[in-house]
Amino acid sequence: MLSKETVGKLKMRTISLPVPEHISIERSCNAPLKNGKLCPRKDLCICPVHGVIVERDSDGYPLNETVISVSDSIPEWQKLEDAVNRAHPIEKRKSQIEDIKKKTSKQRIDSKLSKQKQGQSSSEAFEANLRLRERQAFKW
Repeated sequence: MLSKETVGKLKMRTISLPVPEHISIERSCNAPLKNGKLCPRKDLCICPVHGVIVERDSDGYPLNETVISVSDSIPEWQKLEDAVNRAHPIEKRKSQIEDIKKKTSKQRIDSKLSKQKQGQSSSEAFEANLRLRERQAFKW
């Protein structure tokens, strides 16, 4: 006979999930704001307000005269996603973000509608299979 405590432990389910390591970002954007303060945002590589984060002095002026330029060949969203994937290497997965400049709005809507039509045809085939199985099960 098991004790109540042991039975309680057996009924519990434990789920262990991998916890990504916390990344501490030490440098902030430090771009001068209109009110005279410096931008306090601490992003990985690009501040969404001021662009690429560069080293700045205490007044907010860049230390190096050459400003790091973002290459135009790779879109910004892809660079950010790559930076996040490098920072949190949990698993390699397909990007859920798509470049809206590659497809027109009509093409995007058509692709979503075609996916829905494919789903309907598969559900119709599934229902037909169920009806056939039901007829075969209740034959006299």
